[in-house]
Amino acid sequence: MGNVVQRTAPDAETGSRVNGPAARGLRTAGYGGNCVRLPCGSSHSAYGLPPMATDLPVRPIATSQAYRVAIVASEYHPEYVEGLVHASTAEFAVLAPATRVEVFRVPGSFEIALGVDRVAALRQPDAVLAFGVLFDGETLHASLIAESVTASLLQTSLKYHLPVLHEILVVKTPEQARARCLDEKLNRGVEAARATVRMLGALACITSSEN
Repeated sequence: MGNVVQRTAPDAETGSRVNGPAARGLRTAGYGGNCVRLPCGSSHSAYGLPPMATDLPVRPIATSQAYRVAIVASEYHPEYVEGLVHASTAEFAVLAPATRVEVFRVPGSFEIALGVDRVAALRQPDAVLAFGVLFDGETLHASLIAESVTASLLQTSLKYHLPVLHEILVVKTPEQARARCLDEKLNRGVEAARATVRMLGALACITSSEN
């Protein structure tokens, strides 16, 4: 992974911050832009919703394209976020070995929105990956952050015609965080890298079809 550049603000925090116990009574599931409130412990199928993904998307065919990819990563819960960063950069090394990845650190998940916007404007990458972890606690804090950052990332993607891969994960337990950030089967960093390569290929096809 010699094409990975790490960039961290000199005065940024490096410790983990905990957002409180994961014991609130509701969780949010989003499908097609709609948010549905579910009681904790309820299943998606019980409410007529699709089941949560249990496998990663199929790995796309490797490419020789030299993409420029930026990762904007939260410094909250580094034990999990670093798993996403490492997994995604390792996957890029397999899928697009000539790709150059720059990693930018911001204090928390809320600050990812501004970080992604500034990286898109000033660095002009081919794609940006947003990595963060929020623990769903007793208040609405995590949900408010997740919803506002999601809206901002979408606007940045549309404003700059840029793939922005949203992997700011809202989890309830350390076990859920480990499964999605550290384990291989459901690692969302791997998922983001694969989606990036697929989306860049799709955009290239759309662009070429216009000519």
